[in-house]
Amino acid sequence: MVQTTDIVIDIEKQFDLFDFKIRGFNVWWMSRLKTFEVLEFSRKVFNNDSYKKSSKLVSKLSYFKFIKNINIIPQKFNKTDILCISNTNLRRDCVDGKYFDIIFDYIGKYDDKHSYAVLNTLSGRGFIKNYYSNQCYNMSNIALYINLCRKMYKFILKKEEVKLIVNKFMPVQRYIYDKYSLNINLVEIVLQNTAVIIKGYKKALKIIKSIQPSVIYVECAYSPTHLLFVYAAKTLGINVVEFQHGMISEEHLGYRYNKKIDINDPVPDYLCVFGSHFKRIISGMNIENELKIIEYGYPYLFEKIIDNKNMQKKNNKYDFVITTQGELYANYWCEFVKKLLEYDENINILVKIHPNEVMNYKELYGQILNLDRVEFSIFESVYECLSISKIHLSCYSTCHYEALIYDVPTFVVKFPGWWYIDCLIEYKVPFVSNVGELFNRLKCKNDIMFKEFKKDFFNLKNEDLNIEVLKNRIKETNDFFVKE
Repeated sequence: MVQTTDIVIDIEKQFDLFDFKIRGFNVWWMSRLKTFEVLEFSRKVFNNDSYKKSSKLVSKLSYFKFIKNINIIPQKFNKTDILCISNTNLRRDCVDGKYFDIIFDYIGKYDDKHSYAVLNTLSGRGFIKNYYSNQCYNMSNIALYINLCRKMYKFILKKEEVKLIVNKFMPVQRYIYDKYSLNINLVEIVLQNTAVIIKGYKKALKIIKSIQPSVIYVECAYSPTHLLFVYAAKTLGINVVEFQHGMISEEHLGYRYNKKIDINDPVPDYLCVFGSHFKRIISGMNIENELKIIEYGYPYLFEKIIDNKNMQKKNNKYDFVITTQGELYANYWCEFVKKLLEYDENINILVKIHPNEVMNYKELYGQILNLDRVEFSIFESVYECLSISKIHLSCYSTCHYEALIYDVPTFVVKFPGWWYIDCLIEYKVPFVSNVGELFNRLKCKNDIMFKEFKKDFFNLKNEDLNIEVLKNRIKETNDFFVKE
């Protein structure tokens, strides 16, 4: 089966898309993720009317919530050693009564040598004001500005630039339709995102110049908002370091770079990954490039393991905890949950909402929101959810890895995309197609290879992990990147 990633790679090779520039910008970098998303939505596995209708409603509601969080008063930026670009996802925990960025706030928690600031976009709670970092800036304005640029591209691009883009990408659009029978408006995608890079780059450049960091840490370098800062950092000769925030597979377009990476291309200078498994995947996808990949680990997960060593296992309140994958899969999970309840009248289910769904989960999961024996977890950590559940279910998610680290049996439900995580078959993780298969597998002996998984994926031996090792790793990483 041809994957969406294969289609994108195909058109990049056929039409030399990375060679096309407008005003000095290689605009395809900004357009490829959106192209992937539109292609993914257009393919048969996701092409259903109910999803399209709910997606439009959710989009309108989330946009309204988004506008409420813009910052009217201009922000003053202070000089700092490390500038951290945090994503729109709700990756926050509560530490000392404050909201803690689970990727970047470890700098402040365990490293008092280097100053840092977090440029923070929206989360499910809106812009979080009670933040852990002494310097946390609201990036909602620039994210809103980007959306407006997309809408107003006709007023931003010159006529000759529009013509160049149409002439370049209309043949690509026809090629996609002729070869793959997918009808997408690729030309408009590129027009919109070219306007974004032209205008958004200037905003990012101004912010970086105000903060004057020695290094920039990003959570998701390939996302449109982050990409602007990566572009700007490259112009200024500042190193960009991306920290792994989720699952990486061989089909992950965000980590498949062009065969030839130019010095100003928006590609991180360094990648910090959870462990050797992910390093091998990224290196294997980019054999033409010598990428600088550091096996940094996952401080948040490691700290939770350390904290959990001497804690008693909590009572299993729930038979299943389901971690969702975003709005694309909401209908799949609604149907699966209803069938679970029908199959067994005694089970209790906890649905842990994906960070990107927090602002819209009531609309997405309206079918099951008020059902008996179903509860939703919005702001609790996935580890809290795992600690009170017997079995973990997901389609493909980093939460599979976290469940295995926590010694909680995990099952992969074979919704579209499950193949991205088929490496877990080697560790005897069960893969099921429906509720009947799930209950049949539960009758069998659990022979999941927890210990082998921890070693192979995270270079992790629990007995060797302690808080001092974690602190030193964070300090040494910052020392390496910050110029004195």
